[in-house]
Amino acid sequence: MPYLRLTAYNNNYDMIPFPVFGIIYGDSNGGKSTFTKLLSKLMCGHRVPLNSTNDFTSTEIEDLKRGREGLPIVIDDLAKMQFQNNNEKIIKDDEWGIPEKFINYPAVVITTNKLPSITADISKRAVTCHIDAKINKEAGAKNSKRINDSMKSASTAFFGEYVRIMLGKILSLENSMKTEKDFFPDVFLLSSETIRDIFSECGEQFPEYASILSFSDYFGDRAVGKNAMEKIIRAWETEPKQFKVDRRANKLIYSGENGNVYSLKYIYDELPPALNSKLNATNLVMDLDKAEILFGKKFKKKLFG
Repeated sequence: MPYLRLTAYNNNYDMIPFPVFGIIYGDSNGGKSTFTKLLSKLMCGHRVPLNSTNDFTSTEIEDLKRGREGLPIVIDDLAKMQFQNNNEKIIKDDEWGIPEKFINYPAVVITTNKLPSITADISKRAVTCHIDAKINKEAGAKNSKRINDSMKSASTAFFGEYVRIMLGKILSLENSMKTEKDFFPDVFLLSSETIRDIFSECGEQFPEYASILSFSDYFGDRAVGKNAMEKIIRAWETEPKQFKVDRRANKLIYSGENGNVYSLKYIYDELPPALNSKLNATNLVMDLDKAEILFGKKFKKKLFG
């Protein structure tokens, strides 16, 4: 990604299609930290030590980027205030490393259960993954040894083959960025197809739960706003009295759970810009026609019941 960011900068592309930050957030006990440990073992052959919330400052992250030589940086269990105080200097610094032509710095992955929502200015720059499931505590405790044994035996073979194939594709992508007009460099699609092809070459069936993903699956309106949209759909199904449908004004108005303005703010932060949503002291207002398209639902009040 840093190599492609430099290529993008030198060829008048936006650098947003090449994120170097990932945020995994949601309720506690969802497996976030275990997931990052597994990925680091599959990529590096060892569990990469986790960094603490105190390391999430612009100075510390810059030092880690320069010194880790590509080894992933994982900030585990990031505190809300630490994120709010430093995210602009760290995540929104789009041209970090560009003046020095620095192309060998690592991705930064953040896990947290302290963030209720991710605002649009951050979600367009980082791969975000909202975890809305919890691992049963008893099952987690009983299966912990099995999980640790699996991690211990995992090797870098799959990742090594992935990198071998992707390097050639990245060079081809770079050439297209330099020579073709109106070309969109979808590195996510290339990556997803590569993973599928490795399964195929090994004679293995591509898992049923997996699918080919592209840039829009990570950064499209539906992807970025999925968490907020699901909250509104659940609210429509369980508390329809909290909604007002004004077809004449083309507005869908949601007053929130028991009028909780804070919960409305969290939803508002993650809604797609296409909804043209507005937040006031008591209501969240969206364009009705856009909402019905994005939500795939007809918002119509029943006459009775």
